[in-house]
This record gives sequence, structure tokens and C-alpha cells, in this order.
Amino acid sequence: MSMLRSHRVLTATTLAVAICAGQPRVAAAADHATVYSMSEVPDGALPQAALTLGSDGLLYSSTSGGGAQHSGTLFSVSTAGSLQVRHAFTGADGSDASARPIQGSDGNFYGITMQGGSQQRGTLYQMTPAGVVTTLHHFGTVPNDGYWPRGTLVQAPDGKLYGVTMAGGKKGLGTVFRISTTGDYEIVHTFSDVGLDAGGPISGLIIGSDGNFYGMSDLRGGFGFGTIYRMSSKGKVKVLHSFDDAADGGGCAAELIEWEGWLYGTCSRGGQSYMGTVVRIRLNGKGFKVLHSFSENEGSGPVSGLVRVGNMFYGTTQWGGPHSRGTVYKISAKGEFTRLWAFGSFSQDGLAPYGGLVLAPDGLLYGTTQIGGANNAGSIYSQAP
Repeated sequence: MSMLRSHRVLTATTLAVAICAGQPRVAAAADHATVYSMSEVPDGALPQAALTLGSDGLLYSSTSGGGAQHSGTLFSVSTAGSLQVRHAFTGADGSDASARPIQGSDGNFYGITMQGGSQQRGTLYQMTPAGVVTTLHHFGTVPNDGYWPRGTLVQAPDGKLYGVTMAGGKKGLGTVFRISTTGDYEIVHTFSDVGLDAGGPISGLIIGSDGNFYGMSDLRGGFGFGTIYRMSSKGKVKVLHSFDDAADGGGCAAELIEWEGWLYGTCSRGGQSYMGTVVRIRLNGKGFKVLHSFSENEGSGPVSGLVRVGNMFYGTTQWGGPHSRGTVYKISAKGEFTRLWAFGSFSQDGLAPYGGLVLAPDGLLYGTTQIGGANNAGSIYSQAP
């Protein structure tokens, strides 16, 4: 049975008009607000995933732990702060749902759990809008299968879902897989230690305007610190850039975003202060540039991807900022940087955001924090662009 809960905390930067829990916003929005504070049971705890805007106007996501079976949950939440637990993972059907679900063309939601399942190596699930969950694949159940899937799935024009695993495959460096919405599963690419290849991907794929898939990896490349790579629909991979860690970045865990022929992404470490970078590169692999190197006051450890609003990109850092609890920032395509929020600025603020942001119809950005909030189990927050 689903559970409905509502809670909202507003910061000192809100308008004079108070917005009560469960009520729609009135007048202009606040700069930053805690929309909902998670409770370990029944809501779930440690939400590491970003939010997905559903066709019904609700925001959908997952938690890595907590819930009725302490294996994580799937939930929806309104922008007014009413949360509904859609599913509590049991472990047998998956645990540690660290990536957001996507809504497929059939209206159902699809996502991965990093652990759990019959082999304890993760699962791929389908969830109907009513909250009925079906496990489509248990990782580790086919020869040379990958395991520990990471990142958000992407649906190709042929209707199939593509994703990555950070380990497993013939060489132990992970795989790219695809699966139909009915569960027909196949391995598209096995990352290798031979030649110039990517490896250990911890971010999902995007489909570029040229029809190819693009992603970032945490391992391999020319220096061993990860790559930006392109993959054809037939599974042929080409490394576009090899990270060398200190100079341009490493630990790249975020999905890329494309705009005007450029790919933009983040790396959680490296750069001038070794606190992470924002980078860009053309689809053809040319023009790589570090747009920004983070400093402690700006934030550190940007593990989330970027979202574009107009001509600006918005993202989060997991740590750093004035309170060492993470930040929200915006950056232009030219690298002009502004810190918008420092987490830990008030008593029930969320802390340590891991997932990225999503733009809702009300014009605000919404995201999750892993911890903090009224119950220190994580939170959902809004941020004015």
C-alpha cells in the first residue's frame, strides 16, 4: 500500500507570504526551500538520485536505503511537498536504488538498483504509474554479464533502454547493455583493457543529436583516470578524451548534456584545487576545455550532471561551500560561475546533494540531498534559477 506524507520547511529567504505544507505556491517563489524531509521509515533514506518529472506533473525518484524493508524505495513527490512511497525494495527485487527512474514512451518507469537481486549484483526494474514493480533483469545471470549497474537509463528511438555497469563483463571493467521493455536483454559493449577503451563507467549514457551514445567513464583511457567516449548503436566505442586527473578532472560520475553541438559534464575531482571541474567537448571530440575548476568556497566533488535553463547550466556539489555541506551553482557556456546556495545554511536544510537538478513547470529547480533535513535522512529541495 502506498503511503502519503506531507512536510515543508521554508528558509529565511522565503517571501513574507507563508506557504503551508500541501498548499500550492502563491506569488513569486523563494530562493531556496526544503520541500520535504525524508523519514527513514517509511519514506526511505539516503536519496542519491536526481528527480524525474513525470507526465502527471509529479517528481519521481528513489532512495538508496531505508523504507519498510531497509533496501530503498521508489517515491513520487509534488512540488507542494506531498510524498507518496510507490514501492519498497525487499532486496530480492533489488536494493540501493542510486539512480533516478526514467519514464518510458509506454508511460511506465524504468531504472536500476546497484545491489540486490538473485545474484546480489543489481537489478533492472519496471514500475507502472500505479506502483507495481516488475524485475526485468537480475544482473549476473547471463554469461559475461556486467554487474553493479550505475547511472540513469536512456530510451533509444527503437524503444530499447540502454545503460551501463561499472564492473563485470569479460574483462571486469563493465559493460553497456540494452533491454526491451519486456525484458529482452543483451550486452552491447564490453569494456576492455586492450587498446584505448573506456572502463568502469559510473554515469549513464545520453543520445546525441547525431544518433550516437555518449558517456563518461571513471577508468581507462590513455592515463587511467577515465574518459569521455562515443558509442555507435552497434556498440563500437571511440574515446574522445582521456582525463589525466589533476589537470582536467577525474572521478567523472555525471551524465553529459548536449547543447549546440557541445557536450558538457562534470568531474568530481581534479582541476586547479583538485576539487572538481566542469568541462566541455564537441561531439566530434575536438575543442575540449575545462570551463571551471572548483575552489573550496564554491563547492567540491560535483558528482551530478548539469541541467540547462535558457543559456545557463545548473548543478550541485556534494561537499564544500561555506558550511562544507555542498552547494548549488550556475555556470555559463563561457565558464562564468555563480554559487547560488550553500547547504547547511539553516537548521533543517538538506546536506550533501549527490543527484542533480530538474526544472519543474513552476519554473523552479528541484533536487535531493543525501542527509540532513528534519530527520537527517535526506531531503527534497527547491531552488530558484
